[in-house]
Amino acid sequence: MISRDIKALTGVRFFAALWVVLFHFKDELEPISFIKPLKWVIDLGHFAVPMFFILSGFILSHTYFARYSLSNHADFIYRRFARMWPVHLVSVLSLFVYIGIIVAHSGHIESDNYSIQNLPLELTLVRCWLSKDLVWNYPAWSIHAEWFAYVFLFPIAFLLFRQISSRLLLIFTIGTLLGAHTFLPISQFPGMCAEIIFLFLAGSAIYRLRVLIQDLPGTWFATAGLLLFVISISGLFNHSISLIYLAFALLVLGLSYDGGWIAQLLSQRTIVYGGTISYSIYMTHAVVLKFYSAVGHKLGWQTQESLIAGALVFIGAVLVTGSAFYHVIEAPCNKTLRKHSPFEFDLMERERIK
Repeated sequence: MISRDIKALTGVRFFAALWVVLFHFKDELEPISFIKPLKWVIDLGHFAVPMFFILSGFILSHTYFARYSLSNHADFIYRRFARMWPVHLVSVLSLFVYIGIIVAHSGHIESDNYSIQNLPLELTLVRCWLSKDLVWNYPAWSIHAEWFAYVFLFPIAFLLFRQISSRLLLIFTIGTLLGAHTFLPISQFPGMCAEIIFLFLAGSAIYRLRVLIQDLPGTWFATAGLLLFVISISGLFNHSISLIYLAFALLVLGLSYDGGWIAQLLSQRTIVYGGTISYSIYMTHAVVLKFYSAVGHKLGWQTQESLIAGALVFIGAVLVTGSAFYHVIEAPCNKTLRKHSPFEFDLMERERIK
């Protein structure tokens, strides 16, 4: 029996979100002397996004497979919309404040990243379906991809994996999907949605494997995944992408058993809370960074002490903003929109972890 709330998988999202935050903050961190030995880890922070995609496939399958059907797909889509769109909207609106400050100070803004022409597609989460341009709230490209997965991939995953009973077939399928994402030229596909297709489906297949294997020693798989992750990002195998994705798959599978020292660490209350607000952290950190960069440039932070203080202020501001967005926007809006849902289907409710 799988726990309703898999706390370890919630907790791991916190570290994945922080990894992305540090990746986007790397230019500001680089002048800090004691950060330089960690530069190689920070520079790989973009790999946290594939981890989110695998997690998304797993958690959504765990949350909805039991009561989902193609006939209530619209209800599923509405619930995902209620979960993600309010934070996306307010994050974009926050950038208007930033633009206003810049224009008021200098009379103009030297960037094509805030084109009004792109705004409708940005707000409807479809711009990156066909475009690779990272504009407006640039981390939101992955949310556009997630929206694509909700609309098109989730029903495919349900039809493909819901009834599979062969463990070997699932293992083969997971390996094939991870391999396809690694070796196919997905960067040449239009838009950004190809980045999620194979990983989301792999996450769903991992969930089905988890259902079929109730007594797996999860702590061993989680430990193996963590060790493989450390080895793969260390450069021993030239940062092998295939090994990184395999490590993610092992981690997700192992942590889903909610036992062992890694799962216990990730299940600590503070870390689980960080995972709970991780979506708001992810969606707002680039906005915070823009304000931070404007202030830092004006203050002329140059000394090691001022750079360290500035970095701490930024991390603190990201966490506080993420927490505020979760409690003021994400959770209340999600609850309100669900309460006024136009649909009558009774889909399973386990939204706390995804």
